[in-house]
Amino acid sequence: MEILQLKQDKMPELQILKEVENPLFERKEIQLSLEAEVIPSRIEVRLMVAGKFSISPQAIKIKKITGQFGSNVFLIDVNIYPSQEKKDAVEFKTKKEKAVEAELAKKKQEEKKEKIKEKKLVEKSEEISEEESKIDKQPNEKSSQKSDILTNKENPEPKGEVNKNINDGGKDKSNDSESKSEDKKEKSEEIKENE
Repeated sequence: MEILQLKQDKMPELQILKEVENPLFERKEIQLSLEAEVIPSRIEVRLMVAGKFSISPQAIKIKKITGQFGSNVFLIDVNIYPSQEKKDAVEFKTKKEKAVEAELAKKKQEEKKEKIKEKKLVEKSEEISEEESKIDKQPNEKSSQKSDILTNKENPEPKGEVNKNINDGGKDKSNDSESKSEDKKEKSEEIKENE
């Protein structure tokens, strides 16, 4: 608690030097002075001005912060608007501000893409878990299928069984394979005799 109070006591105080109401642009043009050891950043100044005038920091445009050599007093020119929309409509954006906004927009798009990817992954994992639960619910069918497979391996079908193919015109495949093997034997015997 004491540390926070010390920091608040050390916070420099803004003094209003000049305040002009500009009805054409619907803004207040204010010149402030600030006594500090180091030049304050624009973010710090924006937050101090927002606290002093009880307004949103997004509705404040810092025009310039100037200081004199050897002096701890800095002059700050600020425009205060009633809303961020009014500020965006009137004020030009610097290259830095445009770059920052572009980076923020890219980050938002990347975050959206990541969220979409995460959703897809979650959906896929849910589908997989549903399929696994279906498989777990049907273990009796699998075990009966496995037992059928095992019995078929133990008791294979006899080799003499005839396999018929529609395209072969109903010929026996087993007879075709036997005749091919006999033809090969005959050819090998003929080659041996010729040698």
